[in-house]
Amino acid sequence: MRENKLDRRSFVKAAGCFIAAGTNGFPDDAPDRYLDRGNELAGGMIIPAYFYPTNGGLSDRFAQVAWASRWLAQNGTGGFDKLVAIVNVDSGPGLATDPKYTSAIDVVKSAGGTVLGYVATGYGNKSYLSITTEIDSWISYYPNLDGIFLDEWNGQNPGFAGMYQDLFWHVTVNRQLSSCVCNPGVPFSPGNTNPDPAWWGTAFVVHENRGNLATEISLPVWLQTNSHADKGAVLIHGLSSQARTTRTIVDAKSKGARWFYVTDDLLPNPWDKIPGEIAGATADGSNTYWWNLIWSIGKVHT
Repeated sequence: MRENKLDRRSFVKAAGCFIAAGTNGFPDDAPDRYLDRGNELAGGMIIPAYFYPTNGGLSDRFAQVAWASRWLAQNGTGGFDKLVAIVNVDSGPGLATDPKYTSAIDVVKSAGGTVLGYVATGYGNKSYLSITTEIDSWISYYPNLDGIFLDEWNGQNPGFAGMYQDLFWHVTVNRQLSSCVCNPGVPFSPGNTNPDPAWWGTAFVVHENRGNLATEISLPVWLQTNSHADKGAVLIHGLSSQARTTRTIVDAKSKGARWFYVTDDLLPNPWDKIPGEIAGATADGSNTYWWNLIWSIGKVHT
């Protein structure tokens, strides 16, 4: 299973060059539904749900994700009322349909959540054919999926620009999925030339790091503009304090982020548990860290 990148800065330094160097490669009359897809994601939790489904019940982690989705939908304020879950079978879709993942996806979707399939782009080193084959395998194995999460999204090399644009088009237009979230892991700037960021993704993870570096959260100015204000996401791991979790979310909101995930889980894979489990809590309603995270995302504002 693909795990956290230890230092994205070594891979992604100048994403502005990456965007500015590319041409959009798409027809001028691209359908409005395509350009508007980014506006479908207003804000809330984005959870890397990199764990295997069990047999259901409150102890099942996907049941807890579904519970969080329902709570946010019913109680979230300020537009922070949605949940996006990223499913990762085996650093991608795996080799065949797993009925337990089919059921897990349905459980989250029935609670109003959006579910994405994980695809690593290899920082641009995987071929377009290899990546689209994984995307199409996700759709074939799990037709109930809503979209794709493109990890290892490399902005350092302008030569990858055309491929990343084509991937977004493949997901949202060719395959008619509603969401394509991209993970550069650090801030980037599209500059003043085309393509508009709406051509690249419905949301962007612009901070992925350890909890003790959460104060470094910084969103680019373009993510704070009206047309892109719902696209900024942060993923933080290794933060054990519930109080600091709330403060971190408030800080990220003040800097323009709309999508959040904070966990006390640790490297080498900080996304394989429900937050709070590492401290001994069970994956059920008694998990105060998990409850505090959901409440902080839905209710605490700057």
